[in-house]
Amino acid sequence: MDRNIRIWRQFYRKSITKPHLPRTECVVELNESDCYVAIDCGCGKGSDIEHLALLGYQTHGFDINTDAISICTQRFKNEPLVIISQAAFENFEYLTTGQYWLIQACSSPSLTALVKLGCQSHQP
Repeated sequence: MDRNIRIWRQFYRKSITKPHLPRTECVVELNESDCYVAIDCGCGKGSDIEHLALLGYQTHGFDINTDAISICTQRFKNEPLVIISQAAFENFEYLTTGQYWLIQACSSPSLTALVKLGCQSHQP
């Protein structure tokens, strides 16, 4: 087994019960629009996805790691607001119709971005 795969599997096992990141709450509080659609780039085990879905966000989560995708697919199999896919930043199929309000890249605090694009999509 690849060393990198082992490291990620250990991380997921240790962190599976950790809650969403506090910065996810902060960015949600900034949403003054009627748009409740988000992308979680590098979604990992899905704790931010869970938080966003509980708040009524339609959330698209993607990760390049197959273990992360397996965890999230199982975790959110009965959650209609969550869409999980395996992709990298450069090949994820972003919607081009201005439907996202929040794009969160959790792999780096400096990459977390808010995008207000005139969303006409899902609202809780």
